[in-house]
Amino acid sequence: MPAFNGTATSEEVVDTFSSEVTGRTFVITGASEQTIGSSMAITLARASPKHILIASRTPARADSVIAAIQKVNPTAKASFIQVDLSDHQTVRRAAREILDATSSRIDVLINSAGVAAP
Repeated sequence: MPAFNGTATSEEVVDTFSSEVTGRTFVITGASEQTIGSSMAITLARASPKHILIASRTPARADSVIAAIQKVNPTAKASFIQVDLSDHQTVRRAAREILDATSSRIDVLINSAGVAAP
């Protein structure tokens, strides 16, 4: 088993596990532009996943990430799911939409959303 430390990049992880990415479905929270989540989503696209779903509060936060995924891998399926993780009602709705979009199969959930308190 490979060992990673605090300096490991998403590229190193995906390169090591690329055979585990290919054909899999990923849901990523907190993947707005220039975040850890967006970096992971874009890097995952290189390894030909089946589907990457970006769960975010607004389409504007996800649009540039989806465009970057398409630029890296034009055949990659990437979708936006609207969700406000502080609102249980939108979380439940988003869960239903994700299950519908994935035929009830999610292989990997990457929780990278964060809440900044003033």
